[in-house]
Amino acid sequence: MSNNVQDVIKNLDPATPVDEVIVDGEPEGVTHFITVNDDVAYFRKNNNQIELFELDEISSITMPT
Repeated sequence: MSNNVQDVIKNLDPATPVDEVIVDGEPEGVTHFITVNDDVAYFRKNNNQIELFELDEISSITMPT
């Protein structure tokens, strides 16, 4: 089932700055959105690692102002 957060993530451009992703109620620090593939969202972390999250587990994202 899609929600507004999932729709926003699916429409982000690659390399969009993102500060934080809330996954299952837990904050995950990230730096940039990479892509969505098969309902999995890819984000870059500070240490240049790539973190993958199931879209349906993401309840919120925080973007820099």
